[in-house]
Amino acid sequence: MTTINNNNWRTALQETVRYTKTKLKIDVVFVDSKDPKNDSLNYFSEGTVTRKPVIKLVANHSPKRKYYVLLHELGHAILCKEPDYEERFGSANKSIRTKIGLTALVEEEYEAWDRGRALAKKMGWPLDKYYEVVRSVMLTSYLEYVVLVFENAKLKKEEKLLKDKLDKEKELTNKDVTTNS
Repeated sequence: MTTINNNNWRTALQETVRYTKTKLKIDVVFVDSKDPKNDSLNYFSEGTVTRKPVIKLVANHSPKRKYYVLLHELGHAILCKEPDYEERFGSANKSIRTKIGLTALVEEEYEAWDRGRALAKKMGWPLDKYYEVVRSVMLTSYLEYVVLVFENAKLKKEEKLLKDKLDKEKELTNKDVTTNS
């Protein structure tokens, strides 16, 4: 991995944004994380018939972090172009409330980080150990999200079982009261 100084991360980011816009025809937009309209930051949108694909990044992050997150989002753009994308990851976009959907979500995130790294190496763009730090932090947040979804589902199931049990006990109590009257 290449080590460069802080001023060069800004240059690396600018060159990667230029490549993304000109060669890949994907817009790159920097958004303010404090703006409430930006509820889903750092993402790739494939685009539609009427809209061009876009990558949105948090503007107030350091150039190095923006650069690494851009590489990750380019990883998503690369994955979306693969013929087996829907088969492999489509369920992540359809239902993130199922085990299959959540697993596909995590797999796609891992794969996007790997593809971003591979693209940087192929293009001769800089990488250092901080890429792995950002990757780990972001992947951990997805894993934490998955755990929360499962815990929430488990709690809802337990609540339903408890409610059913209480309803049954109430029904039996009411039956006993009417039988003894």
